[in-house]
Amino acid sequence: MKKLLSILGLIVSFIALTGMSVFDSDKAEQKQKHHHATVKPHANVHIQYKLAKNYSQGIEHELEIIIINGYAVDDLIVRYQYDEGLIALEDVQNLSLGSLDSRSRNKLTVKFMPQHEGLMYINFFVTLVVNDDKQTRSFAIPVQVGEYHQKLKTKHSGDVKTDEQGQKIISMPAKETSN
Repeated sequence: MKKLLSILGLIVSFIALTGMSVFDSDKAEQKQKHHHATVKPHANVHIQYKLAKNYSQGIEHELEIIIINGYAVDDLIVRYQYDEGLIALEDVQNLSLGSLDSRSRNKLTVKFMPQHEGLMYINFFVTLVVNDDKQTRSFAIPVQVGEYHQKLKTKHSGDVKTDEQGQKIISMPAKETSN
């Protein structure tokens, strides 16, 4: 009886060990696949720029931008577009800077003419290409034209009340939903 229990224990141990090793290797393979698929949410690229204190409508302006890539790339593609109200004064708005070393600093000068006062943006899309894999990051550079100041609209739909300590609080209406 002891021999039978010993053999049975050996068989159960053997099955458990081989089964676990298969399970563990599957799990390790899944982890490895998951790790391989994990990427940063945006390209490792940064820009630097210095805005003028004020831009004037109807006058040509230049803005120098420095693009810094975080690692060596096979190609760095820059595409930019202007908001309505900013007129581009250059023909090229899609550039390929080619193969670059890590931490390369690349200057780009954009020329534009504002048509009216207000807050507008120049939108940049920088794509890094490494081994035919592309990763893009976008940047919005604000251009303040004239003395226009955007007013924050604070519209609250609740009632302003004062609590026991004298603090003003806004009682907001709640909408109940059920799933």
